[in-house]
Amino acid sequence: MRSLAIIESPFQLLSLVEAKNYFKINDLTVIIKYTNNPKTNNQIDWMLNHNSFTKVIKLPKFNKITLNDFVLIFLIFKWKLSQKKFNHIFIGEPRSLIMTSFLLNFKYLKYYFLDDGSVTIVLQNKVINDDLSFYEDSEKSLINTFRKIVMKVLGIKYTFKQIPTFFSCFNLNAVKNQEIIKHNFENISQLVEVKEINILPKVYFIGGNLSEGKAMQEVFELELFTKIVKYYKKKGQKIIYCCHRRESSEKLEKIKKIDPTLELYFPEFPIELEFIIKKISIQNIGSYCSTALYTSTLIFKPKESIMFKIPSEYLLNQFKKEFQDLEINYTDNKFIQLEKEYSNS
Repeated sequence: MRSLAIIESPFQLLSLVEAKNYFKINDLTVIIKYTNNPKTNNQIDWMLNHNSFTKVIKLPKFNKITLNDFVLIFLIFKWKLSQKKFNHIFIGEPRSLIMTSFLLNFKYLKYYFLDDGSVTIVLQNKVINDDLSFYEDSEKSLINTFRKIVMKVLGIKYTFKQIPTFFSCFNLNAVKNQEIIKHNFENISQLVEVKEINILPKVYFIGGNLSEGKAMQEVFELELFTKIVKYYKKKGQKIIYCCHRRESSEKLEKIKKIDPTLELYFPEFPIELEFIIKKISIQNIGSYCSTALYTSTLIFKPKESIMFKIPSEYLLNQFKKEFQDLEINYTDNKFIQLEKEYSNS
């Protein structure tokens, strides 16, 4: 029996490849829901070209990504009429009303939510607190109301409220009767070329969209990074700053001015794949709370992996608990060092 996956980001696809190998799935149909970010879409296409799936259904690359929701609705309706059944169903975004509706309208043996960065940790902490509100569709727009009306008319169920099942690389504490399968990127780790380097003059610092994502003001982000530059200079290490695809060019210019010797690196692919494809030996890595710090540490096992603690007063109130939870989870594996004192220098 065929398995199914619905994906909308490169990291979700990376997680799916790991799941495909873990469960030894030979017959897998993948639905790709593109975004309005060309770089993200190009990364997805590259990964599709370098991995084998039974069938790939690519939704149109509309400028208005909500249009693809209606494409998916009519696909569900069509498949429901033919009473399709699946072995596994893998969902890339558990907060998506459309994606989770696949779990309500078809028969299957097992389903799993895939990682798409640290959102898995945030959602599982809600589950532990008996809070499944992340399934609730809070969007009040006219288009969303119309979408629900169409689903009702077509007889498509869309209210999913079950305890989630995860296939995850994170250390998650399960609640009673919850299934969580933990992986360490065993499949992708086999592609790493190990190079023994005794001198560590370079550190790959993974950037993030902290201020762009409204977690903190840009002035605080630049202030913290200035202290990180000083931290590494004392160690005699040059920083290669790996830019996040959502970081603004204006902020990156300011980061470059902090240290003219700093190198800005613009990855073509998800950073975990970037290092493998470009055959970059990762011996020293750092970041604030980037998911890529965690995953790259699992995959490459660098000699030094540092997570720089963000002082809570720098964060906006609604992000303080989330970042605290990420900090605890990321450093729980004992491979990542939590650096607290740098911000006092």
